[in-house]
Amino acid sequence: MTSLVRLRRTQLDKYMRLAGGLNQSQLAEKMGVSGSTVYRVFEGRMEPGSRFIAGLLNAFPDLDFDDLFECVAEMAISA
Repeated sequence: MTSLVRLRRTQLDKYMRLAGGLNQSQLAEKMGVSGSTVYRVFEGRMEPGSRFIAGLLNAFPDLDFDDLFECVAEMAISA
C-alpha cells in the first residue's frame, strides 16, 4: 500500500495565526514557492512536493514534520 503526505491544514492555520496572521501570499514568500502552489496544496488540488515541504519547514523552524504533515494510506484518500 502506498502512503501519501498530506498537509495538516488546521494545524498550519493555527501556526499562521500565531506567526502574526500570515496570509497565503506571505506564507508563499517565506517558503520560496509561488502563491498558486500554496493555494493548490491548501485546496487539495495538489499534493505537497519536496520543495513545498522543505519550504514550510524552513518557514516554521521550531516545528517538526509531524506538526505540519501526516502520512496517510492512498486508499484512505480515495475512499
